Amino acid sequence: MTDTMGKISKIKKMIGKDRMMGLLNCLRFIPDKPYLKLEYRFLTGKKLDLKNPKTYNEKLQYLKLYNRKPVYTRMADKLEMRDFVKERVGEGYTVPILGVWEKPSDIEFDNLPDEFVLKCNHDSKGLIICRDKKSLDKNQTVKTLSKSMRRNMFWAAREWPYKNIKPKIFAEKLLDKITEYQVLCFNGEPRILYYMSNDSEGHLTEDFFDTDFKPVDVSLGYRKSSEKIEKPSYLENMIRIASVLSKDCPHLRVDFLYADSHLFVGELTFFNDAGFAPVKPESMNVRMGGWIELPERQSL
Repeated sequence: MTDTMGKISKIKKMIGKDRMMGLLNCLRFIPDKPYLKLEYRFLTGKKLDLKNPKTYNEKLQYLKLYNRKPVYTRMADKLEMRDFVKERVGEGYTVPILGVWEKPSDIEFDNLPDEFVLKCNHDSKGLIICRDKKSLDKNQTVKTLSKSMRRNMFWAAREWPYKNIKPKIFAEKLLDKITEYQVLCFNGEPRILYYMSNDSEGHLTEDFFDTDFKPVDVSLGYRKSSEKIEKPSYLENMIRIASVLSKDCPHLRVDFLYADSHLFVGELTFFNDAGFAPVKPESMNVRMGGWIELPERQSL
Protein backbone atom coordinates (compact mmCIF):
# COMPACT_ATOMS: atom_id res chain seq x y z
CA MET A 1 0.00 0.00 0.00
CA THR A 2 1.33 3.43 -0.92
CA ASP A 3 1.68 6.26 1.60
CA THR A 4 -1.25 8.05 -0.05
CA MET A 5 -3.52 5.02 0.20
CA GLY A 6 -2.52 4.60 3.82
CA LYS A 7 -3.42 8.21 4.61
CA ILE A 8 -6.77 7.88 2.84
CA SER A 9 -7.55 4.70 4.76
CA LYS A 10 -6.79 6.46 8.06
CA ILE A 11 -9.02 9.40 7.15
CA LYS A 12 -11.93 7.09 6.26
CA LYS A 13 -11.57 5.25 9.57
CA MET A 14 -11.41 8.49 11.55
CA ILE A 15 -14.47 10.23 10.14
CA GLY A 16 -16.48 7.28 8.77
CA LYS A 17 -17.68 6.68 5.23
CA ASP A 18 -21.15 8.23 5.73
CA ARG A 19 -19.73 11.46 7.15
CA MET A 20 -17.07 11.54 4.48
CA MET A 21 -19.72 11.24 1.78
CA GLY A 22 -21.65 14.02 3.49
CA LEU A 23 -18.59 16.25 3.31
CA LEU A 24 -18.14 15.48 -0.37
CA ASN A 25 -21.84 16.18 -0.91
CA CYS A 26 -21.25 19.75 0.30
CA LEU A 27 -18.74 20.41 -2.47
CA ARG A 28 -21.38 21.23 -5.07
CA PHE A 29 -19.39 24.17 -6.40
CA ILE A 30 -16.75 21.79 -7.81
CA PRO A 31 -17.42 20.79 -11.47
CA ASP A 32 -18.19 17.12 -12.10
CA LYS A 33 -14.85 16.07 -13.58
CA PRO A 34 -12.50 17.35 -10.84
CA TYR A 35 -15.03 16.29 -8.21
CA LEU A 36 -15.03 12.69 -9.47
CA LYS A 37 -11.25 12.64 -9.60
CA LEU A 38 -11.15 13.79 -5.98
CA GLU A 39 -13.82 11.35 -4.82
CA TYR A 40 -12.29 8.43 -6.71
CA ARG A 41 -8.89 9.07 -5.14
CA PHE A 42 -10.48 9.48 -1.73
CA LEU A 43 -12.54 6.27 -1.85
CA THR A 44 -10.24 3.95 -3.78
CA GLY A 45 -6.78 5.36 -3.16
CA LYS A 46 -6.17 5.34 -6.91
CA LYS A 47 -5.79 8.01 -9.54
CA LEU A 48 -8.72 8.20 -11.95
CA ASP A 49 -7.62 7.84 -15.57
CA LEU A 50 -10.29 9.40 -17.80
CA LYS A 51 -8.07 9.74 -20.88
CA ASN A 52 -7.50 6.01 -21.20
CA PRO A 53 -9.90 4.25 -18.78
CA LYS A 54 -9.44 0.49 -18.59
CA THR A 55 -11.00 -0.86 -15.42
CA TYR A 56 -14.69 -1.37 -14.67
CA ASN A 57 -14.76 1.44 -12.11
CA GLU A 58 -12.82 3.87 -14.30
CA LYS A 59 -15.20 3.36 -17.19
CA LEU A 60 -18.23 3.89 -14.96
CA GLN A 61 -16.80 7.28 -13.96
CA TYR A 62 -16.21 8.08 -17.63
CA LEU A 63 -19.83 7.22 -18.46
CA LYS A 64 -21.06 9.54 -15.70
CA LEU A 65 -19.41 12.44 -17.50
CA TYR A 66 -19.78 11.63 -21.17
CA ASN A 67 -22.82 9.39 -21.66
CA ARG A 68 -25.80 11.50 -20.66
CA LYS A 69 -28.90 10.55 -22.61
CA PRO A 70 -32.26 12.06 -21.54
CA VAL A 71 -33.85 8.58 -21.48
CA TYR A 72 -31.52 7.62 -18.62
CA THR A 73 -33.43 9.94 -16.28
CA ARG A 74 -36.63 8.13 -17.14
CA MET A 75 -35.01 4.75 -16.59
CA ALA A 76 -33.56 5.75 -13.20
CA ASP A 77 -36.89 7.15 -11.98
CA LYS A 78 -38.53 4.33 -10.01
CA LEU A 79 -41.95 5.43 -11.26
CA GLU A 80 -41.16 6.33 -14.88
CA MET A 81 -39.13 3.13 -15.17
CA ARG A 82 -42.37 1.13 -15.01
CA ASP A 83 -43.65 2.49 -18.29
CA PHE A 84 -40.23 1.93 -19.85
CA VAL A 85 -40.32 -1.73 -18.79
CA LYS A 86 -43.88 -2.11 -20.04
CA GLU A 87 -42.94 -0.70 -23.44
CA ARG A 88 -39.92 -2.97 -23.77
CA VAL A 89 -41.07 -6.30 -22.33
CA GLY A 90 -44.82 -6.03 -21.72
CA GLU A 91 -47.11 -5.74 -18.71
CA GLY A 92 -46.82 -7.49 -15.37
CA TYR A 93 -43.10 -7.12 -14.74
CA THR A 94 -43.23 -4.37 -12.11
CA VAL A 95 -44.60 -4.49 -8.56
CA PRO A 96 -48.20 -3.18 -8.37
CA ILE A 97 -48.57 0.49 -7.35
CA LEU A 98 -51.00 1.44 -4.55
CA GLY A 99 -50.70 5.22 -4.70
CA VAL A 100 -48.53 8.17 -5.76
CA TRP A 101 -48.15 11.51 -3.95
CA GLU A 102 -46.26 14.77 -4.40
CA LYS A 103 -45.65 15.32 -0.68
CA PRO A 104 -45.36 13.07 2.39
CA SER A 105 -48.23 14.96 4.03
CA ASP A 106 -50.47 13.93 1.11
CA ILE A 107 -50.14 10.19 1.78
CA GLU A 108 -53.59 8.64 2.15
CA PHE A 109 -52.81 6.10 4.85
CA ASP A 110 -56.49 5.22 5.34
CA ASN A 111 -56.73 4.02 1.75
CA LEU A 112 -53.69 1.74 2.00
CA PRO A 113 -53.89 -1.96 2.98
CA ASP A 114 -52.46 -3.25 6.25
CA GLU A 115 -49.19 -4.16 4.51
CA PHE A 116 -47.35 -2.00 1.99
CA VAL A 117 -44.03 -0.39 1.07
CA LEU A 118 -43.42 3.35 0.78
CA LYS A 119 -40.61 4.64 -1.44
CA CYS A 120 -39.30 7.75 -3.13
CA ASN A 121 -38.85 7.53 -6.88
CA HIS A 122 -35.46 9.28 -6.81
CA ASP A 123 -33.86 7.92 -3.65
CA SER A 124 -33.13 4.68 -1.82
CA LYS A 125 -32.82 5.77 1.83
CA GLY A 126 -36.48 6.62 2.42
CA LEU A 127 -37.73 3.04 2.20
CA ILE A 128 -40.55 2.30 4.66
CA ILE A 129 -41.77 -1.30 5.04
CA CYS A 130 -45.11 -1.56 6.82
CA ARG A 131 -46.32 -4.97 7.94
CA ASP A 132 -49.03 -3.69 10.28
CA LYS A 133 -50.60 -0.30 9.57
CA LYS A 134 -52.00 -0.02 13.09
CA SER A 135 -48.51 0.02 14.58
CA LEU A 136 -47.01 2.34 11.96
CA ASP A 137 -45.67 5.64 13.34
CA LYS A 138 -47.14 7.92 10.69
CA ASN A 139 -45.45 11.07 11.99
CA GLN A 140 -42.01 9.44 11.88
CA THR A 141 -42.80 8.03 8.45
CA VAL A 142 -43.61 11.52 7.14
CA LYS A 143 -40.38 12.89 8.68
CA THR A 144 -38.27 10.15 7.10
CA LEU A 145 -39.81 10.65 3.69
CA SER A 146 -39.59 14.43 3.95
CA LYS A 147 -35.84 14.13 4.49
CA SER A 148 -35.54 11.85 1.47
CA MET A 149 -37.57 14.25 -0.68
CA ARG A 150 -34.98 16.97 -0.07
CA ARG A 151 -32.10 14.73 -1.13
CA ASN A 152 -30.75 14.77 -4.68
CA MET A 153 -28.81 11.57 -5.32
CA PHE A 154 -26.77 13.23 -8.06
CA TRP A 155 -24.55 15.32 -5.81
CA ALA A 156 -22.94 12.54 -3.75
CA ALA A 157 -21.38 10.67 -6.69
CA ARG A 158 -22.42 12.78 -9.70
CA GLU A 159 -24.64 10.04 -11.11
CA TRP A 160 -26.28 12.19 -13.76
CA PRO A 161 -29.49 10.15 -14.36
CA TYR A 162 -30.74 11.12 -10.87
CA LYS A 163 -30.17 14.86 -11.21
CA ASN A 164 -33.43 15.86 -12.92
CA ILE A 165 -35.88 13.35 -11.46
CA LYS A 166 -38.91 15.12 -9.99
CA PRO A 167 -39.26 13.67 -6.46
CA LYS A 168 -42.45 11.80 -5.67
CA ILE A 169 -43.59 9.25 -3.10
CA PHE A 170 -45.33 6.03 -3.97
CA ALA A 171 -46.70 2.97 -2.26
CA GLU A 172 -46.43 -0.51 -3.70
CA LYS A 173 -47.53 -3.99 -2.74
CA LEU A 174 -45.44 -5.70 -0.05
CA LEU A 175 -43.88 -8.89 -1.40
CA ASP A 176 -43.06 -11.85 0.85
CA LYS A 177 -40.17 -14.32 0.62
CA ILE A 178 -38.29 -12.33 -1.99
CA THR A 179 -35.31 -13.64 -3.91
CA GLU A 180 -33.18 -10.87 -5.43
CA TYR A 181 -30.78 -10.97 -8.36
CA GLN A 182 -28.92 -8.17 -10.06
CA VAL A 183 -27.87 -8.69 -13.67
CA LEU A 184 -24.87 -6.70 -14.89
CA CYS A 185 -25.21 -5.94 -18.60
CA PHE A 186 -22.48 -4.65 -20.89
CA ASN A 187 -23.53 -3.03 -24.18
CA GLY A 188 -26.82 -4.87 -24.07
CA GLU A 189 -25.33 -8.25 -23.15
CA PRO A 190 -26.02 -9.77 -19.72
CA ARG A 191 -22.76 -11.23 -18.41
CA ILE A 192 -22.83 -11.47 -14.62
CA LEU A 193 -25.56 -12.39 -12.15
CA TYR A 194 -25.08 -10.87 -8.71
CA TYR A 195 -26.82 -12.62 -5.79
CA MET A 196 -26.79 -11.11 -2.31
CA SER A 197 -28.21 -12.76 0.80
CA ASN A 198 -27.75 -12.93 4.56
CA ASP A 199 -25.99 -15.75 6.37
CA SER A 200 -27.19 -17.32 9.63
CA GLU A 201 -25.57 -14.47 11.59
CA GLY A 202 -27.20 -11.77 9.52
CA HIS A 203 -24.07 -10.80 7.57
CA LEU A 204 -24.35 -9.92 3.90
CA THR A 205 -22.90 -12.44 1.47
CA GLU A 206 -22.40 -12.19 -2.28
CA ASP A 207 -22.11 -14.71 -5.08
CA PHE A 208 -21.54 -14.17 -8.78
CA PHE A 209 -22.49 -16.36 -11.73
CA ASP A 210 -22.28 -16.19 -15.50
CA THR A 211 -25.38 -16.59 -17.66
CA ASP A 212 -25.01 -20.40 -17.53
CA PHE A 213 -25.07 -20.08 -13.74
CA LYS A 214 -21.46 -21.11 -13.33
CA PRO A 215 -19.61 -19.34 -10.47
CA VAL A 216 -17.52 -16.30 -11.38
CA ASP A 217 -14.43 -15.49 -9.32
CA VAL A 218 -15.05 -11.86 -8.38
CA SER A 219 -15.75 -9.95 -5.16
CA LEU A 220 -17.20 -6.52 -4.44
CA GLY A 221 -16.28 -6.50 -0.79
CA TYR A 222 -18.34 -9.22 0.89
CA ARG A 223 -17.68 -12.89 1.56
CA LYS A 224 -19.29 -15.67 -0.40
CA SER A 225 -22.23 -17.62 0.92
CA SER A 226 -21.46 -20.95 2.61
CA GLU A 227 -24.71 -22.40 1.27
CA LYS A 228 -25.26 -23.92 -2.16
CA ILE A 229 -27.27 -21.63 -4.39
CA GLU A 230 -29.59 -23.43 -6.75
CA LYS A 231 -30.00 -22.34 -10.34
CA PRO A 232 -33.24 -20.31 -10.53
CA SER A 233 -36.01 -21.68 -12.72
CA TYR A 234 -36.57 -18.19 -14.15
CA LEU A 235 -32.95 -17.70 -15.21
CA GLU A 236 -33.60 -17.61 -18.97
CA ASN A 237 -36.48 -15.15 -18.61
CA MET A 238 -34.39 -12.93 -16.35
CA ILE A 239 -31.53 -12.85 -18.86
CA ARG A 240 -33.94 -12.18 -21.74
CA ILE A 241 -35.53 -9.23 -19.97
CA ALA A 242 -32.16 -7.80 -18.91
CA SER A 243 -30.94 -8.00 -22.49
CA VAL A 244 -33.94 -6.12 -23.86
CA LEU A 245 -33.87 -3.41 -21.17
CA SER A 246 -30.12 -2.79 -21.48
CA LYS A 247 -30.14 -2.41 -25.26
CA ASP A 248 -28.18 0.70 -26.34
CA CYS A 249 -26.67 1.13 -22.84
CA PRO A 250 -22.89 0.75 -22.39
CA HIS A 251 -23.60 -0.53 -18.89
CA LEU A 252 -26.79 -1.24 -16.96
CA ARG A 253 -27.61 -3.19 -13.82
CA VAL A 254 -31.10 -4.67 -13.89
CA ASP A 255 -32.43 -5.55 -10.44
CA PHE A 256 -34.94 -8.40 -10.21
CA LEU A 257 -37.29 -9.53 -7.47
CA TYR A 258 -38.84 -13.00 -7.48
CA ALA A 259 -41.87 -13.57 -5.26
CA ASP A 260 -45.16 -15.44 -5.44
CA SER A 261 -43.88 -17.35 -8.49
CA HIS A 262 -43.54 -14.07 -10.36
CA LEU A 263 -40.55 -12.15 -11.68
CA PHE A 264 -40.45 -8.37 -11.24
CA VAL A 265 -38.01 -5.67 -12.33
CA GLY A 266 -37.17 -3.67 -9.20
CA GLU A 267 -35.07 -0.87 -10.65
CA LEU A 268 -32.49 0.04 -13.27
CA THR A 269 -29.05 1.26 -12.18
CA PHE A 270 -26.34 2.67 -14.45
CA PHE A 271 -23.44 2.78 -11.99
CA ASN A 272 -23.05 -0.25 -9.76
CA ASP A 273 -22.00 1.01 -6.29
CA ALA A 274 -21.47 4.40 -7.96
CA GLY A 275 -18.33 2.99 -9.57
CA PHE A 276 -16.43 2.73 -6.28
CA ALA A 277 -16.83 -0.97 -5.40
CA PRO A 278 -13.58 -2.74 -4.40
CA VAL A 279 -13.57 -5.13 -7.37
CA LYS A 280 -11.22 -8.04 -6.70
CA PRO A 281 -9.17 -9.55 -8.15
CA GLU A 282 -7.84 -6.55 -10.06
CA SER A 283 -7.66 -8.70 -13.19
CA MET A 284 -11.46 -8.97 -13.04
CA ASN A 285 -11.76 -5.21 -12.65
CA VAL A 286 -9.83 -4.89 -15.92
CA ARG A 287 -11.74 -7.71 -17.60
CA MET A 288 -15.13 -6.20 -16.74
CA GLY A 289 -13.87 -2.85 -17.95
CA GLY A 290 -13.01 -4.47 -21.27
CA TRP A 291 -16.64 -5.50 -21.68
CA ILE A 292 -17.75 -1.85 -21.73
CA GLU A 293 -17.42 -0.28 -25.17
CA LEU A 294 -17.28 3.44 -24.56
CA PRO A 295 -19.49 5.53 -26.85
CA GLU A 296 -18.58 8.88 -28.33
CA ARG A 297 -18.56 11.62 -25.73
CA GLN A 298 -22.00 13.04 -25.12
CA SER A 299 -22.56 15.39 -22.19
CA LEU A 300 -25.29 17.90 -21.43
